[in-house]
Amino acid sequence: MLFILVLAIVTLLLGIFQFYSSMRNRGSIFSSSLLIIIPLLVVIFSAQSVIKEHNANKAAPAPGSTLMAKSSSSTNLKDNKIETINSESQSAATQIQKENEVTKNLQKAFTNFGDVSFDKNSKTFVVKPSNDENKKAFKQLMDHKDQMKQSGFEDIQNKFIDVSNSIKKNLGNGYSLQLNQPDKDDAMIRVQDGQVSYTVFK
Repeated sequence: MLFILVLAIVTLLLGIFQFYSSMRNRGSIFSSSLLIIIPLLVVIFSAQSVIKEHNANKAAPAPGSTLMAKSSSSTNLKDNKIETINSESQSAATQIQKENEVTKNLQKAFTNFGDVSFDKNSKTFVVKPSNDENKKAFKQLMDHKDQMKQSGFEDIQNKFIDVSNSIKKNLGNGYSLQLNQPDKDDAMIRVQDGQVSYTVFK
């Protein structure tokens, strides 16, 4: 409902702008008025719903308090164990969904750069250069590692650090982002939690 409220406010602002333009250009005021009235009604309705939802959430009892009041100590222990298992299962499922979502986003972001895969065992997002020009440039760089600073590779490394920080915010600690050498499974650089953990250039 909050999302609808935001959209309605944006539409209302556009309607006001349209109404003002019609007044200046002597256009149809009736149609412009509808663009204000309808979004305004939606804004009022959505705002009331958001307020009611917010108050309902504040008034709702804390999870587990009802169970503690109604159950015996032995039943509570069993229920708590079941709730813990369910909570852990849901948390694991949510984390997997987040990992899949991050993988999809990385694949879109690196479309013109390379192929992206995710190794769940090592919690590593692997980028394999697929563009012929990039592969050629990286091969030349591997043959002349002393030219790393002049090649501009540090800019790529800094971008990987930025992406790694974003991964950390979305998924938590312990995830790595690795750029592979051309046509190999060996890493050129690996960044974990915003820090370069490995580089072939040292």
